[in-house]
Amino acid sequence: MKLLHLKIYLVFIFLGCQFLYSQESYRVVYKITEPKMQGNMESLGEDGKQFFKKAFEYAKDLKYVLTTTQEESFFKLEDVLEKGDETPLEDILLKTAKRFTSFKNRVYIDINKNKIVFEKNLINKNFIVQRKQYIFNWKIKNATKKILGYNAKLATGEYYDEVVNKNKEVTAWFIPSIPIPIGPDIFMGLPGLIAEVEIESAVVTMIEINSSKTLEIQKIDTSEAISQKDFNELIGGLNNKLNDIIDN
Repeated sequence: MKLLHLKIYLVFIFLGCQFLYSQESYRVVYKITEPKMQGNMESLGEDGKQFFKKAFEYAKDLKYVLTTTQEESFFKLEDVLEKGDETPLEDILLKTAKRFTSFKNRVYIDINKNKIVFEKNLINKNFIVQRKQYIFNWKIKNATKKILGYNAKLATGEYYDEVVNKNKEVTAWFIPSIPIPIGPDIFMGLPGLIAEVEIESAVVTMIEINSSKTLEIQKIDTSEAISQKDFNELIGGLNNKLNDIIDN
């Protein structure tokens, strides 16, 4: 009888911990820990090499902030501090640095409603898109490593990138002890907070995490949002115009 009482007590303790976790919200900071150039750096001239070395430095200074609970999240690029006097070159370097991830400007995710809202810049105009969440077909592997002292597990997946119209591979490290199925940008769907993603042109890693019960999850105004279908058609039209320019 005593053993039965002990088991019941432990079950209540476990459920209580799970409830506490579910009430927890987190502020997570990520940075680009490894920008990756597409192509061979050695094929560039000296000026080109110096430009990309500076762009790498800019990329590593960028920070992204995720505020999240188990139900919803908001992700954005942290306000960028200017590096001295702004020049046309500084502006180009910053834009190049941001392209290493090609992350959306802002991303809001509602887990329970299977909804994602993001802001993406195309042709110097910001578009708000509302759609269902992305599917990654994650495969969890046996590999583990430490990230900020947390035990992280490896997963691999793929997703469709509508901007380049192709499937892309992604590698992720997630933390099972933090039951938040969210990560940077659009990445989600694993049984734990995603602490690192490796995509085609960058590795993005968690560098700071703080928990709170009072964080507010910012939302994105959807009054002028377009559908994913409309967004895809917009991209297709831009690609057609670009191809016409190249052909002519």
